[in-house]
Amino acid sequence: MDLFEISPHLDRAKELVERDEVHSLRYACLELRFCFELIAYRQLSQYGDVVPGSLSKEWKPDQIIRTLASFDPFSDQSGKMDIGYPSPDGALPEEWIAVGSTQAVSWREFRKYYNKLGSYLHAARDSGGSKILQSQSLATMIADLERVRSATLILATKNVINANCDCGNIVHIGEFEFENDEFAVCGNSKCNALYRKVVTEEGAKVLVPVKVFTATCECEAKIPVPLDKIWAPFRCYNCSLSYRLNLRYTQLERTK
Repeated sequence: MDLFEISPHLDRAKELVERDEVHSLRYACLELRFCFELIAYRQLSQYGDVVPGSLSKEWKPDQIIRTLASFDPFSDQSGKMDIGYPSPDGALPEEWIAVGSTQAVSWREFRKYYNKLGSYLHAARDSGGSKILQSQSLATMIADLERVRSATLILATKNVINANCDCGNIVHIGEFEFENDEFAVCGNSKCNALYRKVVTEEGAKVLVPVKVFTATCECEAKIPVPLDKIWAPFRCYNCSLSYRLNLRYTQLERTK
């Protein structure tokens, strides 16, 4: 069983590493990088449409894992799931049936591995500029990927706060994302409305629409800009083009 479908890439990587030649090790790095990308995209797909808007626009595997870790605190942790029939008196079951086990790479390790592999794939600028690549450099990450391949279960918990956007879309954000000051973003690129994270007097966590100036990008996506940041450069969430508001006048008029 290979729930993440990394076996073809992982097996080729192991075969290339066994040759222990510089060019074969570089190809092994590419195959291993594919493995980490597949893990990130497979984990992301587990949540269906219930993902933060900012994550739906993110295509960097290490950032996907990072965001999922705040959206779902169990997404980058390994564990086992068992089920049992409760006793009539409500006590914990005495017998448990194993359902499966999850195997994951923590975000910090994932990011370290992914960036390390990328550094090995750059061409050397001079004879001493390339990073030394040896088979043992890949041994730990191969072992972790072997462990992930053995998983018999992929879990996804959806601990989210929602807001109904005016465009008809539902904005989702993980509860742990309230720890940062970033805006929540509608996942509809034709809208991209911004929401501020607010904790009410009663302690409830809610998303409140932000008053914005809205521009339209060349890609036709909407670019919402908070009014207090209207004179700063801003970027399209959809295609990453950058803009700046230019103040012009057509005629100078004298006032009384």
